This record gives sequence, C-alpha cells and structure tokens, in this order.
Amino acid sequence: MHKFRYAALIAAALFGLLIFARAAVGPLVFPVSVRTPINIESFCALLITVVFLCGGTDNTPATPKRQANIAIAVFVIVALVVAGFWRAIGIYFLADDLVLVTRANAFHLSKVKELLTTAEAAAFFRPLVHLTMAGTAQWAHFDPHMWRLTAVALHAVNSVLVFMLAARLGLSRMSALLAGALFGVHGLLPESVLWIAGWFGTLSTFFVLCGLILFLEHLARKGPSRVWYGIAALAAMAFALLTKETAYAFPLLALLLAWDRQVVVRRAVPMLIAFFAGAAVIFAYRWSLLGGIGGYTDLSGGGPLLMRLSIISALRSLLLRIWAVLYFPVNWSRQPELWLALLTALYIAALVWLAAKSSNRRSIAFAIAFVLVSALPPLEQLLIGPDLQKSRELYLPLVGFCLLLGRAAEALPASGRAVVSTTLVVFNLAALQHNIDIWRDVGETAKRTCAAAAACSKNGSSRVSGVPGSLDGVYFLGVGFPECVGMAAQSSASALPAVSDPAELTWNADKRELSCSATHHGSP
Repeated sequence: MHKFRYAALIAAALFGLLIFARAAVGPLVFPVSVRTPINIESFCALLITVVFLCGGTDNTPATPKRQANIAIAVFVIVALVVAGFWRAIGIYFLADDLVLVTRANAFHLSKVKELLTTAEAAAFFRPLVHLTMAGTAQWAHFDPHMWRLTAVALHAVNSVLVFMLAARLGLSRMSALLAGALFGVHGLLPESVLWIAGWFGTLSTFFVLCGLILFLEHLARKGPSRVWYGIAALAAMAFALLTKETAYAFPLLALLLAWDRQVVVRRAVPMLIAFFAGAAVIFAYRWSLLGGIGGYTDLSGGGPLLMRLSIISALRSLLLRIWAVLYFPVNWSRQPELWLALLTALYIAALVWLAAKSSNRRSIAFAIAFVLVSALPPLEQLLIGPDLQKSRELYLPLVGFCLLLGRAAEALPASGRAVVSTTLVVFNLAALQHNIDIWRDVGETAKRTCAAAAACSKNGSSRVSGVPGSLDGVYFLGVGFPECVGMAAQSSASALPAVSDPAELTWNADKRELSCSATHHGSP
C-alpha cells in the first residue's frame, strides 16, 4: 500500500507540474501537448483523492471539540468572503438574471397559490426560491448591486455554517476554519454566487446545512429537545427540496453523518426514515405537477436530459471532471496571470504534502462520499469544461470537498496545518479573482450591448442576430435579451444616437459588440 501511495503521489506531482507549466507559459507542445488542461487536472485530482483515501486506518470518530473564539473564526470567514467578492458587487445582470429579476419585481401575493401548485416550464418545482426573490425585489428592485450584495451575504452565511458543521463533526478549530474559509473563497464560486440563477443552489444549500447541523444535534440530545431538533431538521430538508432538486441528496447525506458519527442504530433510524419518507412525499407531489421526472430537457432530441445520460458520461463526471473543478477552479478561457501560476505551484505542493500525510481513512471516505452523493441529483450537468460553465451545480458538493481538506489537515502538526491552510485559501482567493475578472468583463459587455440595442431600437422595430448565449464560460444574453434592452431603455445608459428607420442589429464577435444599421425599405 505504501508503494502504491508513493507512486500515485509522484504521478500526481508530475501532472501538477504540467498544470503549472500550462498556467505559466500557456498552451504546451513539449514534452506533451497541453492546450486544454482539464484532462491533466482530472488525472491529478483523481490521484490525489486516491492517496487521501489510502491513508491510515484510525476508525475512532473525532469528538466535537470546544471551539474557543468562535466569534473570531466567524469574523475571519466573513472578512474573507467580503475580500473575495467586493470587486464583483457591481457586475451587471446576465442571461437568466434578467428574467428572474423582472419576474421578481412583477410578483404579487395573489400568485402564491399558483406558485405552489404549478410547475415551472414543465421542468422544475422551486417555489420557495421565487418567494425569496420576490421579497428581495422589494428593496433591490432593478439594482444589480443590491442583488449581488444579497447573494454574497447568503454565501457568507453558508460559509459560516460549513465551519459550524466541520466543528460539529469533530474538527479542530484551525481545520474547521480551513473548511469554512475555503468554502467562502473557492474559485468555482462566481457562477453560484454572482449569477442570480445560482441562488437556487445557494439557498438550497443553506437549508441543507441547517438540516444536517440540526440532525447532529438531534442525535446528541436527550429528552424533549431531541424531538424538536428532529422536527426542525425535517422542516429544513423540506424547505431545501422546495428550492432545488440537489437537496434530494439530503437523506443520504444524513445517513452518511450517522455512519461517520458511529451512532447507535436505534437512535438514528427513526429520523432517517422520516427523511426518506418526507423526500418521497415531496418528490411524488413534484412528479404529479410535472407529469414525470422533469429537469433539464435534451435540446436535440427532447425528453429529460437525465434519461440521455450514459454510464461512461456518469463515470467521467464522478471520477474525473468534478474533482478537476474542485481541486483546480480556474477558468482557462483567459490565460492565468503569472502570479496565479506561481501560486498554483505552491498550491500543488501543498496538496501533495497534505495527501502524503493524510490519515484516518474512515473520515476521508465520509468526505469523499459526501461529494459523490451530493453530485448525484445534477449528474447530467457535471461534464464541466475548462471554462467552468455549470460549476454552480457543484456548490453543495463543495461542502464535502472542504470537509475533505479540513479532515486531511488534521494529520499535520499545528505549524504545518497553518502553512497548508493558508496556501489552500490564498490560491483559491487568487483563482476567484481571476475568474471574477472574466465575469466583470462579460457584465460590462452585456451592459454596453443592451444600451446599444435600446438606442438602436428607439425609433422603429429592430432585428437582432448573432448574440451569443455565453462568453468565456459566462452566461451572456442568450436568455433575457428583451428584458435587458427594456431596462437599458429606461436608463441614461442608452445614449447612442438613434436611427429613424427599422434597424438591423448584428453581433460582431471580434469586437464583442452590436453593430446598428438602418434598413431602408423600398429602395431599388
């Protein structure tokens, strides 16, 4: 086993060296051709995860430790989230943002019954998140700053909840802080936190985390309070299920928690039965509204996309792709800066060291299982590419990944744990900034595009062609373009000279802008 671990570590280090080289100098042709690094990231990540899993065999469950200075830990996590996202608060609305914000501002209380009894586009049933968006619209209106602030605040709360869950699972203060801080500034977060459509996942994860923590309290308590904690956990699960389908992993995650804590069967089984039964009831109601399983539709052949998922694609997603994105959350649509490349080298070294020192196979297995189980509901969406599009589907699995690295860090001495934790967090904070830069640029492009379209359309109808659905992995204006033009028309942003005749709007891919030209009807 030791020889296998060392061989896997050496192979992971070699793949990591290629990732660093790709980040430092761009596409490679020697010693091997590396243009899109997602494959080498996948193999490097898989090898590191296997080494984590082949650590020691201490099966004693960690005892929850007294978390002194909790207020300081919470402050550090929130401060990191603010530092990570403050540059992104002003990003303009993109794609589904525009539809969701428009719908939220038009919402009326008379629509509540309809929201609770009808499906959305014959694909989803997520009434709770639409209610929260309608509430947010009461103060945010059409201001992207207020919407982004609300989303970042929700993510900060989730980051603190990850810290609390890690502490409740027995991690030391420093390791629990690593889990919460890493979740707070992980590089894959822009699509989950900055895109309003990612709100479904962040809100659902909030309820899942609350439910899991309450379930742990239920297992630890005696007397009447134990019952109330169980009821609260069941309610949290129900709210999560009414927010996004990812939460259907909740009963299995609760089962994993009971296994990890080595809880006496008779203490856990009644609540676990309630979780599975409650999820089944809500799923049956959802099925009746949708007339089937629902979910994303296969645009080429019709029908649920989940039904088109092959075993090979599922294995590629679960064993390779999701780990590549979790370990190396860099949007490769833009070449990383040199400073990010240098941090990548330090980060890979820290991962290899952490994997080499890892122990307690059972606790590591729990964290890996957490990732895989929570990835099952959105499995058909998880062949994520190097541009990180659809990475929002990994928001809940990210909790398990942060627990994995937090638990692995427990094997290090305090000084080594501090060095590794700092390296992991700093690299992800840097990757987050790299990715946010791309989102900022696309947001500015969207704002200019909608202003140009609004100005061009002032005096007559217009035809639009070629506007892309996404740019550099960021959802653009394939959805929500009419709403975007309408918002721009009501603001001073549309200051371009208007044309008097019906206009032709054409997307210029090289300049990334719309060109406006009048069409003169009746001319020879």
